[in-house]
Amino acid sequence: MQLPPAGNSVANPNISAALSVLGLVMVGMGCFASGWLLTLFQSPGFLYGAVYLCLLYLVWQTTEALFLSGFGLTLLLFVAVARRPWPVQWDAISAWNYPRMWATTLLGLWLLGGLFLVGVAQTSRMWQQRGDRRLWRIVLALLCGSGLGLGVAMAF
Repeated sequence: MQLPPAGNSVANPNISAALSVLGLVMVGMGCFASGWLLTLFQSPGFLYGAVYLCLLYLVWQTTEALFLSGFGLTLLLFVAVARRPWPVQWDAISAWNYPRMWATTLLGLWLLGGLFLVGVAQTSRMWQQRGDRRLWRIVLALLCGSGLGLGVAMAF
């Protein structure tokens, strides 16, 4: 019985390649959704930069940066709870009229955001193990930035 090589939990290279591509697609969709939600929630401009910098740090450090990224996500939602922003498009179920719906939505966004952060870190790690680390860091950074920008553009 042969064990998989150290540092790579998937022994079959075809499965590893498929997971890496799936990870890229999920990162792109998650960045798009993040930009779209930040725009819908009328976030201030510096917040877009802070989210992008957090994603860049996560891409650069992979899973070592999960604690700091998770803390940033929790802080972002803590500010959302304090300010109670709500998208104008979702006014029928506003935070003031349906606080339970608002709290459930924020909890769901926090859970999805946590899964997204783990997905970005794991995708970054997989792609960096497959080849040139610097190239894949740049590719993932561009993917995150373009996904956020496209999400912002589609919200208007």
